[in-house]
Amino acid sequence: LCMNFTIFDDDFELIVKEADGQVNIWRKFKPKQTFKDYPVSKKFGGQVPKTLNFSTCKYGKSYKTASRQAADEGANFAGHYAFARMGCGTSCQVSTITDLTTGNVYAGPDASGGYEFQIDSKLILVNPPDSSGLYYPCFYCIPEQYLWTDNTFKRIE
Repeated sequence: LCMNFTIFDDDFELIVKEADGQVNIWRKFKPKQTFKDYPVSKKFGGQVPKTLNFSTCKYGKSYKTASRQAADEGANFAGHYAFARMGCGTSCQVSTITDLTTGNVYAGPDASGGYEFQIDSKLILVNPPDSSGLYYPCFYCIPEQYLWTDNTFKRIE
């Protein structure tokens, strides 16, 4: 009976030898901020704009359908925004943010491993770790946190 064997485990990294002999290295994600650090108290409850303004997004017209569908489903991010995510190839995702009060569509961050966000926070987590806080340390897999400020994202260093 072969089992996984932990080779190394500290606050930053976990190295495991799998039953098949393969060695996996995982990093531990330690968030700098939490969703609660950037609260939004007011949530959108109005009418979704009939037309969306894609001139405010560098590639928005390429993703009209997904942005429109997200807007029609209502606010899901930072109080009055509709966050949409679209695939752009293997391990590639792009996103748009639609302001449901103005109809303006903005470019969101790119990802390879998805997004985590909340309607009551201006924080977004790009490439979130697994449920135990671990992620594979490839260049484009590293979790990153961004703060939404009016019409753009600022990376939290």
